[in-house]
Amino acid sequence: MIKSRKVEFRVTEKEYERIVKSSKKEGGSLSSYVRKRAIENEIIAIDSFNPMISDLKEKGKKLNAVIMLAHKGRIIEIDLSNIKAALNNILETLKIQNKN
Repeated sequence: MIKSRKVEFRVTEKEYERIVKSSKKEGGSLSSYVRKRAIENEIIAIDSFNPMISDLKEKGKKLNAVIMLAHKGRIIEIDLSNIKAALNNILETLKIQNKN
């Protein structure tokens, strides 16, 4: 089969070295290794991450505002229990998604 399409992407030096090392282990060319991995490995889009990402951004903004107020001396004691609970919830959800 004639390969008429070209795909390019950027990687770090470390990533490149890992890809080259893995392709050599399989004994094929770099392009055949990357092509095989891209086609054979299923990519799963998880829609449930979108609300988590929005929640994480919101918590990050609130945390940043609280830290700014603390640095200015406007608040002395910070109760981060609700932010900690939300982050733990996100972490647990990610762990569950990773198992599936």
